[in-house]
Amino acid sequence: MSVRGKPRHGFDFDATFSWNALLLGGDAAREVKGTAHTPDASRDACGDEESALHYEFKIDKAAAASAAEEEALGAAGKALRARLFAALQQLDADMLARMQAQAAPSNGSA
Repeated sequence: MSVRGKPRHGFDFDATFSWNALLLGGDAAREVKGTAHTPDASRDACGDEESALHYEFKIDKAAAASAAEEEALGAAGKALRARLFAALQQLDADMLARMQAQAAPSNGSA
């Protein structure tokens, strides 16, 4: 993409991920489901601060997780957010490198 004659890179996603977890403990394992949603996964949201990434992590309330299970799932949600943030930063870096490589003048050698 070009803005005022200068190459620019960027992205803007609205992404929802469905997740499921197998909770072990007690007499039986059970599955809990939910969603993770980021309505503005953009270049602006992947700067230096992870807190700039708007992110919603929801647990399906039909699963009726205990307080300890919700705490563990909340920690997993934070880890997922950190991985998503790192992936967006990598995407941004890869797009920048590709744009710079395409814009670099060739030296004419074979």
